[in-house]
Amino acid sequence: MRMIDLHSDILVDVIWRRSRGERQVISKRHLPSLRKAGITALGLTIWIELDQTHRAASRTREVMEALREELRESPNELALVKSPKEAEMAMEQGKLALLLTIEGMAALAEEPSLFSDLCSLGLTSGLLTWNEKNAFASGFPGYSYAEARSLSRTGRGAWLTGLQGPGEDAIQGLTSKGCELLIKMAEEGVMLDLSHLNEQSFWEAIDAYQGPGVFASHSNARSVRNISRNLSDDQIIAIAKRDGVIGLNAFFAFVDPERPELERFLDHAVHIAELVGIRHLGLGFDFINYLDEEALESIGGKLPNNPELDGPEDVPALLVAMKNRGFSQDDIKAIAWENFARVWKSAHASKSCSHE
Repeated sequence: MRMIDLHSDILVDVIWRRSRGERQVISKRHLPSLRKAGITALGLTIWIELDQTHRAASRTREVMEALREELRESPNELALVKSPKEAEMAMEQGKLALLLTIEGMAALAEEPSLFSDLCSLGLTSGLLTWNEKNAFASGFPGYSYAEARSLSRTGRGAWLTGLQGPGEDAIQGLTSKGCELLIKMAEEGVMLDLSHLNEQSFWEAIDAYQGPGVFASHSNARSVRNISRNLSDDQIIAIAKRDGVIGLNAFFAFVDPERPELERFLDHAVHIAELVGIRHLGLGFDFINYLDEEALESIGGKLPNNPELDGPEDVPALLVAMKNRGFSQDDIKAIAWENFARVWKSAHASKSCSHE
């Protein structure tokens, strides 16, 4: 069975360890556990650590180069794929298919040419924001990067979980630059990832983006866990109307901090399936258990985990739990790969047509 984790921050670990002399970080440190879990593809995201956000464009280029080096060092184990066909071929060959994504476009405000460079490398999808407010839109809680760095240094990092913020009425929505970027993304077949956007930005972005590739890589249901970082039923329905997918997130605060367990995680899956159908479910675990304490300090300090779904090693138990909750084998195959593959194929086809 093929399986994609739609949102992986492994590149944070890669650039951290490579700066300390390690090589082949993905293939040696992460691939064994991913293979045991049955994960055959990753949404590999470029995310800029808080202590690097004052030089976001330069850091983005450093991450891109680190990824190129990882690929050169492990050509038999890793493949950066630019199309669904390439992903299928890589997985058939036993390679880990890597789909390049970016979590927050702040670097593009510093250096607009980065977008074309990212597309050339193989960008498949992008989030306009992480939790920050930037030149394109606003996430939740919507602090500026400068404010976020200050909160992180003082240990007041609860905003990292999307639990605290200045309030929806104090946050901007989609900007004119954001609209222009969405047009470019649709033209290039770069899918729009709606995770992290605040309410206003979500609705304005999904309306402005004219491409077929709409999804939320790592979000849960607000009706199950009522926080702004999760999706409302109306947002879930809006994604489904665009034939998109919602990748379920294992992060404790988005599952339920009082019950961070497999069954509660599956409550989100059941709710979304009952609301819009299995067709619109995926997996976007957002695991961070591989980051060491020093690396975690760079993003605001160590965060609590989900004891029953903390890393790839817990995925086999999740698949058993899904069967026990009534998901069929065909359902699980769809959630694990086929649903997202459908969305990606549609986006890739639109790119081919626009370039004819």
